[in-house]
Amino acid sequence: HLQTISNEPGHPQEAIVLILAIGLFASSHFSRRKAGLNAFILGCCSAAMLLTKINVGVFFLLGVLLAMLAPNPAGLPLRVLRYLVLLSALVVPLALLKSHLHESWAQGFCASVVVSVLSCWIVAASGALEDALRPRQIVIFGFGLVTIGILCVVFVIFHGSSPSEMLNSILLKALHFPAVFGWPIPQNTFHVCMVFAGGLVAGWHMLPLPARRRVFIHELGMPSLKLLTGLGILCQACGFHFFLPTMSQSWPFSFAAGFFWLVLVMPAGRQALSHELFLRRLIGFTACLQLLQMYPVPGSQLYIGTITAVPLAAVLIGDAGSVFEAFVKNRLPRTGMVWLGSGALGLSLLVLCLLLARTRTAKRSYYSVDAVHFAGCHLTKMTEEQATTYRFLSDTIRASADTFVCSDGFNSLYFWSQTRPACTVTIGHSWQLFDATQQNLLLSANQAVPRLIFIEQPGFEDESRLFPIEKREVPFLTFVQQEMQPRVRVGNYKLYTRGDRGEMKLRSCAYRSSTGKNLPVSLIHSVVPTLQFPGEYFECTVLHVSIPDNFAGSEVSRVELSDDNGRLCLTSSHEVSQLAILLDQHEQILLPNQPEITTVPSGKEEWTLAIPVSINLRGLSNPVLRFYDGPKRQFTIPIAVGLSAEGM
Repeated sequence: HLQTISNEPGHPQEAIVLILAIGLFASSHFSRRKAGLNAFILGCCSAAMLLTKINVGVFFLLGVLLAMLAPNPAGLPLRVLRYLVLLSALVVPLALLKSHLHESWAQGFCASVVVSVLSCWIVAASGALEDALRPRQIVIFGFGLVTIGILCVVFVIFHGSSPSEMLNSILLKALHFPAVFGWPIPQNTFHVCMVFAGGLVAGWHMLPLPARRRVFIHELGMPSLKLLTGLGILCQACGFHFFLPTMSQSWPFSFAAGFFWLVLVMPAGRQALSHELFLRRLIGFTACLQLLQMYPVPGSQLYIGTITAVPLAAVLIGDAGSVFEAFVKNRLPRTGMVWLGSGALGLSLLVLCLLLARTRTAKRSYYSVDAVHFAGCHLTKMTEEQATTYRFLSDTIRASADTFVCSDGFNSLYFWSQTRPACTVTIGHSWQLFDATQQNLLLSANQAVPRLIFIEQPGFEDESRLFPIEKREVPFLTFVQQEMQPRVRVGNYKLYTRGDRGEMKLRSCAYRSSTGKNLPVSLIHSVVPTLQFPGEYFECTVLHVSIPDNFAGSEVSRVELSDDNGRLCLTSSHEVSQLAILLDQHEQILLPNQPEITTVPSGKEEWTLAIPVSINLRGLSNPVLRFYDGPKRQFTIPIAVGLSAEGM
């Protein structure tokens, strides 16, 4: 379910999942004796989420307060707070989606969340009162909130920012974000109807029923419903789209949102443990409210916003299993329990084997991708394309610019390139979020930087799917169009510099020189006598090769030029039309050089690569050079395709 995290290394949602797990783990050890410590930990977790990703933090904070206040507490202040928190939880979906409530998708999504929260509240409020909140716990919870808040503010001030900028970036900008950027939440009518059916079942469950019917419901109906719901959630979390219609056209677990309240119903014949009631409420309310995290961008948020549903499913399946265990124990007290224990042991071993196999696969996947060694993420590994592109951007900016501005923010690149932004305006996904003062500050501060690079990532926003927004003129982008020129492209990224700027120093890439070259065939025959050339010269395009410093000392036996469509040329080719020749700075041939290998030099010594002149670099979408030692790929660098008139 969290596999999408690997597509966004370093995203705050990784920390969010970890903090959420810490909060749930602490709650699983809840008891009267540890109630204060648990409240403090939950306060710390809530504050950490609020200051990391506010849309997650707000919903978790409300979920914690609902879990604390659902049992009717003693005292008028706590009862008033109880209903204020409930009202807030019901109003948040309406307030968040207010600009889209005239659209059917927003109405269905909002109604689904409200119904799921109300269902959980109805069941939780009617439960036992032995773990009702005490005023001291609220005070300790608030102390945890304040403690983490103060530490984060001190950290921000120490690193050169200010509380006002922190407030603007975390809260104020987030309030405007849904109005200018986002996509509709996918869903279908069948799943919305299932949510309402779950709410009706919750209300019917709370009605007084005859004893015989209630026993039948608790011993057969409720366990069956829990088992189906839990298995349905786990199957979809593992990527299986089963019998429910158009499952893939709706947000995850939309069919089950109306049945999240089942986690609050204890299995028949079993007493709740000391920690269990609070933990069940926390899981239920958090799962309901964090559905809202999917708005306004239902990308990877679809999965981060529904992650609490996975432990919820495990609890539901465990409840069904405990009822089945009690049934077997009553009917077959000896042989039944032996078979049940053997079956449970066998299932546990099967799950363990599957987990070990998955772990081995994950380990191979981790070591198959590239280490980047960027500041702040030394253990992070990325895909070949990500690693090569980001390394090129960071090294080129460090060598050629005082600072940069990227069209989609890309604020991690400031750390990686060891540069600072020209002003305190933090760029995100939409330039429409800036007011006039911020727009002018962004323009004036960057205009004053002589060595400024603007990085454009075309196609970052698919505007055909965005909410309709009013387009406003952005002065800085106008400045880029009028006074800056595109110089090179690597993958989807284009680099712009001022028109009067001299030559850029490109690093960690290969780039074409302004003219071609003819290599004498006699020189090539000295190392590869078997190749047959049609003339006396090998017409080629020369690529200057800048190799990152951390690859110095690597051994290379083969170099190939590839694109998304496959390999174009290589140093070990037996055809002249696909031959590449690697030369050192003295124009001595390094590869092909028979069976020997070449060692990457240290320092700033650069190589050159001669490729057939017939290869049109500008016609390639994502050309790269791969360096091999036998079958093992040592490293990869991108080819920077020139966009200016000189044809860099």
